[in-house]
Amino acid sequence: MTVLTACGSSTSSETTNADAVTDAKPVETSKAPQSNSDFCKNAALATSSMESVLSDENSDASPEQSWTTMLSYASQMLKNAPDEIEKEARRLQEGISDYATVLAKYDYDFVAMAADPKITAEVEAIDKDGSMSKASEAVDKYLEESCGIPQGS
Repeated sequence: MTVLTACGSSTSSETTNADAVTDAKPVETSKAPQSNSDFCKNAALATSSMESVLSDENSDASPEQSWTTMLSYASQMLKNAPDEIEKEARRLQEGISDYATVLAKYDYDFVAMAADPKITAEVEAIDKDGSMSKASEAVDKYLEESCGIPQGS
């Protein structure tokens, strides 16, 4: 669920609760998580919403609006995390917030951000101790194993 991972990975669930048939072809109508917990339901909704924001090429939203929306979904998903991953979810939320701050500070100009060593160092400092990456791995594992929501690699 690392923000960067979440931004570029496919996370759609193959689990379906119902299929409709149109013109003799099955049509997926639900991508519900395997678990009925509120956390898993929110995670499935947030994941789907993030994918929609990132894949909507025809959107009139500015890069700032798109990233703000996506980061908001990611942060919201982590609220009320189960006890098993509460600490990791909190750390990931902090990292997402820090990342959003850096993005806003540089007006979502990824080209400039990548070209400037000072900005690159600022982004890398968000996970300098590796705790955000570890938190992301724990959350990803929980989403896959407990919620049935595949995480891309």
